[in-house]
Amino acid sequence: MPMTDPHDALPSLQAAFASKQLAVQRCTFDRGMWVHQDKINGKVRIAYIRNEGSTVVAFATFVQGQPYEGAPCFDAGWATLTSHRGKGLATGTVRAALVELTEGFRPYGPFWVEAVVGLDNLASQKVAEGGMEVEGEQITDSVSGLPALIYRKHCAF
Repeated sequence: MPMTDPHDALPSLQAAFASKQLAVQRCTFDRGMWVHQDKINGKVRIAYIRNEGSTVVAFATFVQGQPYEGAPCFDAGWATLTSHRGKGLATGTVRAALVELTEGFRPYGPFWVEAVVGLDNLASQKVAEGGMEVEGEQITDSVSGLPALIYRKHCAF
């Protein structure tokens, strides 16, 4: 089984965003992004969307995961439209999304964000290092069994 790839969600996110079927609101700090919150399998999911008109060009998503070191933890993923890759959009989107998420969760206390990136996915490793501002630790992905890096960021105030 391959590793989970957030890029697989881009077509359905794009369709829902373009048709205005997605309930979104402007982000507080980065007014060029939108936020959408829902639940998937009973877990909170928050998506931050960067767009050009009705086209989603990048997004970062955070899904409620297992607690880490006694604090809530969100599993992070991101994707950029293929035609927009290599322009820093993913890194900028992840950075901005983390600011929004951290400020939004301020009343609830510190939390963690983690991202699992394939060892062969150099582009996403750069996004994790630049966007999350942490270094990865080598692991075996629990879904695919493939070598990966896990990036964990503690979001405190």
